Amino acid sequence: MATFFEIKDAIASIRHAFSSTDEGKTRQRGEHETKEESNLLDRGYIVFERYEAQKEIFQKFNTLKYRFMAAFGEDTEEIFTEINRTLNKIFISSRMLVEHYWQRQGRVEMSKEEFAKHLEEMHKHEGIFWDTMSEEDEVRKKLQKIQTKLEATTKPVFEEPIKTYSILTSKWAWANTYQAPVRQGHK
Repeated sequence: MATFFEIKDAIASIRHAFSSTDEGKTRQRGEHETKEESNLLDRGYIVFERYEAQKEIFQKFNTLKYRFMAAFGEDTEEIFTEINRTLNKIFISSRMLVEHYWQRQGRVEMSKEEFAKHLEEMHKHEGIFWDTMSEEDEVRKKLQKIQTKLEATTKPVFEEPIKTYSILTSKWAWANTYQAPVRQGHK
């Protein structure tokens, strides 16, 4: 659970909408890129840089996969798969934005319908690329769904010690398990 919460924080950090002017600059430049193209491509590369800075958290989470599956069953692999799918969606949206939508925005002539479709698709990818900080945020909803499954899977582990402790410390348990020895002939 703790590592999952680290994953949630890392994904929120990767998707954070604000960036510094230095972010994205580690990207290798193409030979014939214009300054404007470089700026757009750098902007999309920010998520990859942020991921690289935190990839140990994701590696740690993935190393827990087989131990977790051994303890809780094969069907729990879905938790790990869904995290990776979510992360991949962020990367795919980044690429789609910089290589297609942002490049075309205001540069390619489109009919009213084409432009409306372009904006709709671009906003969908931007909603994955950036954290919208709303309850309707697709990535946040997905992570909450994964968390719910993880909590349901691990719940028995956290409940059992409390039940045992309660039983061992209750008056009933002590009254029924410990009785003072009675000497014969004495009451």
